[in-house]
Amino acid sequence: MLLLSPLINDLKAADFRRNMEQLILLLRNGEIDTTELIQLTLHRDRKVSFHAAWLLEIALTRHPEEFIEHLPDLLRYGALATNPSCHRHYMKIFSCLTRPKAPASVKEQLADTDMEPLISLCFEKLDDPLTRVAVKVCAGETLCHLTGRYPFITSPLITQLKALMQNGSPAILSAGCRLLKVLQK
Repeated sequence: MLLLSPLINDLKAADFRRNMEQLILLLRNGEIDTTELIQLTLHRDRKVSFHAAWLLEIALTRHPEEFIEHLPDLLRYGALATNPSCHRHYMKIFSCLTRPKAPASVKEQLADTDMEPLISLCFEKLDDPLTRVAVKVCAGETLCHLTGRYPFITSPLITQLKALMQNGSPAILSAGCRLLKVLQK
Protein backbone atom coordinates (compact mmCIF):
# COMPACT_ATOMS: atom_id res chain seq x y z
CA MET A 1 0.00 0.00 0.00
CA LEU A 2 1.26 3.49 -0.86
CA LEU A 3 2.29 5.23 2.35
CA LEU A 4 0.79 8.58 3.27
CA SER A 5 3.96 10.60 2.64
CA PRO A 6 4.50 9.36 -0.94
CA LEU A 7 0.79 9.83 -1.60
CA ILE A 8 0.99 13.44 -0.44
CA ASN A 9 3.98 13.92 -2.74
CA ASP A 10 1.98 12.45 -5.64
CA LEU A 11 -0.90 14.79 -4.89
CA LYS A 12 1.47 17.81 -4.74
CA ALA A 13 3.29 16.88 -7.94
CA ALA A 14 3.24 19.28 -10.87
CA ASP A 15 2.42 16.36 -13.18
CA PHE A 16 -0.51 15.19 -11.00
CA ARG A 17 -2.99 15.47 -13.86
CA ARG A 18 -0.78 13.35 -16.12
CA ASN A 19 -0.49 10.70 -13.40
CA MET A 20 -4.20 10.64 -12.57
CA GLU A 21 -4.94 7.38 -14.44
CA GLN A 22 -2.07 5.60 -12.70
CA LEU A 23 -3.26 6.87 -9.30
CA ILE A 24 -6.82 5.71 -10.05
CA LEU A 25 -5.47 2.27 -10.90
CA LEU A 26 -3.51 2.18 -7.61
CA LEU A 27 -6.63 3.27 -5.75
CA ARG A 28 -8.77 0.59 -7.40
CA ASN A 29 -6.14 -2.07 -6.68
CA GLY A 30 -5.98 -1.10 -3.00
CA GLU A 31 -2.43 0.22 -3.21
CA ILE A 32 -3.79 3.60 -2.16
CA ASP A 33 -6.00 3.43 0.91
CA THR A 34 -9.36 5.01 0.04
CA THR A 35 -9.97 6.07 3.66
CA GLU A 36 -6.63 7.88 3.78
CA LEU A 37 -7.36 9.57 0.47
CA ILE A 38 -10.74 10.75 1.82
CA GLN A 39 -8.98 12.06 4.93
CA LEU A 40 -6.53 13.97 2.75
CA THR A 41 -9.41 16.03 1.37
CA LEU A 42 -9.15 17.90 4.70
CA HIS A 43 -5.38 18.42 4.43
CA ARG A 44 -4.18 21.93 5.34
CA ASP A 45 -2.32 22.21 2.03
CA ARG A 46 -5.07 23.28 -0.36
CA LYS A 47 -3.36 21.67 -3.35
CA VAL A 48 -3.21 18.30 -1.57
CA SER A 49 -6.86 18.49 -0.47
CA PHE A 50 -7.99 19.62 -3.92
CA HIS A 51 -6.10 16.86 -5.75
CA ALA A 52 -7.30 14.24 -3.24
CA ALA A 53 -10.91 15.29 -3.82
CA TRP A 54 -10.41 15.43 -7.58
CA LEU A 55 -8.91 11.93 -7.62
CA LEU A 56 -11.83 10.65 -5.54
CA GLU A 57 -14.34 12.27 -7.87
CA ILE A 58 -12.85 10.75 -11.02
CA ALA A 59 -12.51 7.29 -9.45
CA LEU A 60 -15.99 7.29 -7.90
CA THR A 61 -17.83 8.66 -10.90
CA ARG A 62 -16.23 5.99 -13.10
CA HIS A 63 -16.47 3.08 -10.65
CA PRO A 64 -19.01 3.96 -7.93
CA GLU A 65 -19.73 0.36 -6.99
CA GLU A 66 -16.07 -0.19 -6.05
CA PHE A 67 -16.08 2.59 -3.46
CA ILE A 68 -19.65 2.59 -2.14
CA GLU A 69 -18.63 1.03 1.20
CA HIS A 70 -16.90 4.35 1.91
CA LEU A 71 -20.18 6.27 1.74
CA PRO A 72 -20.26 7.08 5.49
CA ASP A 73 -16.74 8.57 5.28
CA LEU A 74 -17.62 10.48 2.11
CA LEU A 75 -20.68 11.98 3.79
CA ARG A 76 -18.74 12.88 6.94
CA TYR A 77 -15.69 14.35 5.22
CA GLY A 78 -17.74 16.06 2.52
CA ALA A 79 -19.50 18.03 5.25
CA LEU A 80 -16.20 18.88 6.97
CA ALA A 81 -14.30 20.02 3.87
CA THR A 82 -13.29 23.69 4.05
CA ASN A 83 -11.52 24.02 0.71
CA PRO A 84 -14.14 25.38 -1.74
CA SER A 85 -12.49 23.42 -4.56
CA CYS A 86 -13.21 20.21 -2.64
CA HIS A 87 -16.89 21.11 -2.27
CA ARG A 88 -17.37 20.83 -6.04
CA HIS A 89 -15.78 17.39 -6.16
CA TYR A 90 -17.77 16.10 -3.20
CA MET A 91 -21.05 17.42 -4.62
CA LYS A 92 -20.24 15.82 -7.97
CA ILE A 93 -19.63 12.51 -6.17
CA PHE A 94 -22.95 12.80 -4.32
CA SER A 95 -24.78 13.67 -7.53
CA CYS A 96 -23.27 10.62 -9.23
CA LEU A 97 -24.06 8.25 -6.37
CA THR A 98 -27.68 9.40 -6.09
CA ARG A 99 -28.51 9.52 -9.79
CA PRO A 100 -31.36 7.31 -11.00
CA LYS A 101 -29.04 5.27 -13.24
CA ALA A 102 -26.59 4.43 -10.44
CA PRO A 103 -25.59 0.75 -10.21
CA ALA A 104 -27.87 -1.49 -8.14
CA SER A 105 -25.20 -2.03 -5.45
CA VAL A 106 -24.94 1.74 -5.00
CA LYS A 107 -28.72 2.10 -4.73
CA GLU A 108 -28.82 -0.69 -2.12
CA GLN A 109 -26.16 1.01 0.01
CA LEU A 110 -27.94 4.36 -0.29
CA ALA A 111 -31.22 2.75 0.78
CA ASP A 112 -29.55 1.64 4.01
CA THR A 113 -28.04 5.08 4.69
CA ASP A 114 -29.64 8.07 6.35
CA MET A 115 -29.32 10.75 3.68
CA GLU A 116 -30.82 13.59 5.73
CA PRO A 117 -27.37 15.00 6.66
CA LEU A 118 -26.59 15.15 2.93
CA ILE A 119 -29.92 16.88 2.27
CA SER A 120 -29.04 19.51 4.88
CA LEU A 121 -25.57 19.96 3.41
CA CYS A 122 -26.97 20.40 -0.11
CA PHE A 123 -29.50 23.00 1.03
CA GLU A 124 -26.73 24.82 2.91
CA LYS A 125 -24.68 24.96 -0.29
CA LEU A 126 -27.64 26.22 -2.30
CA ASP A 127 -28.37 28.88 0.32
CA ASP A 128 -24.80 30.16 0.80
CA PRO A 129 -24.09 33.18 -1.43
CA LEU A 130 -20.36 32.33 -1.34
CA THR A 131 -20.88 28.85 -2.78
CA ARG A 132 -19.58 28.48 -6.32
CA VAL A 133 -22.07 27.90 -9.13
CA ALA A 134 -20.81 24.39 -9.98
CA VAL A 135 -21.28 23.33 -6.35
CA LYS A 136 -24.82 24.72 -6.33
CA VAL A 137 -25.66 22.89 -9.56
CA CYS A 138 -24.42 19.55 -8.19
CA ALA A 139 -26.16 20.16 -4.85
CA GLY A 140 -29.42 20.83 -6.70
CA GLU A 141 -28.98 17.69 -8.80
CA THR A 142 -28.32 15.61 -5.69
CA LEU A 143 -31.43 16.94 -4.00
CA CYS A 144 -33.48 16.33 -7.13
CA HIS A 145 -32.24 12.72 -7.19
CA LEU A 146 -33.32 12.26 -3.57
CA THR A 147 -36.90 13.55 -3.96
CA GLY A 148 -38.25 10.06 -4.68
CA ARG A 149 -37.09 8.82 -1.29
CA TYR A 150 -37.59 12.12 0.54
CA PRO A 151 -40.60 13.82 -1.09
CA PHE A 152 -40.61 16.55 1.58
CA ILE A 153 -37.63 18.23 -0.12
CA THR A 154 -39.44 18.82 -3.43
CA SER A 155 -41.28 22.00 -2.46
CA PRO A 156 -38.36 23.78 -0.74
CA LEU A 157 -36.06 22.74 -3.58
CA ILE A 158 -38.41 24.25 -6.18
CA THR A 159 -38.58 27.45 -4.12
CA GLN A 160 -34.80 27.58 -3.74
CA LEU A 161 -34.16 26.96 -7.44
CA LYS A 162 -36.60 29.70 -8.47
CA ALA A 163 -34.91 32.12 -6.08
CA LEU A 164 -31.46 31.26 -7.44
CA MET A 165 -32.65 31.70 -11.01
CA GLN A 166 -33.97 35.24 -10.44
CA ASN A 167 -30.54 36.83 -10.77
CA GLY A 168 -28.59 33.71 -11.62
CA SER A 169 -25.75 33.04 -13.97
CA PRO A 170 -26.34 31.20 -17.26
CA ALA A 171 -25.22 27.96 -15.58
CA ILE A 172 -27.74 28.38 -12.74
CA LEU A 173 -30.49 29.27 -15.21
CA SER A 174 -29.78 26.24 -17.38
CA ALA A 175 -29.53 23.80 -14.47
CA GLY A 176 -32.50 25.35 -12.72
CA CYS A 177 -34.73 24.97 -15.78
CA ARG A 178 -33.61 21.36 -16.24
CA LEU A 179 -34.21 20.46 -12.60
CA LEU A 180 -37.55 22.29 -12.40
CA LYS A 181 -38.81 20.27 -15.36
CA VAL A 182 -38.05 17.06 -13.48
CA LEU A 183 -39.46 18.32 -10.18
CA GLN A 184 -42.69 19.70 -11.61
CA LYS A 185 -43.75 16.55 -13.50
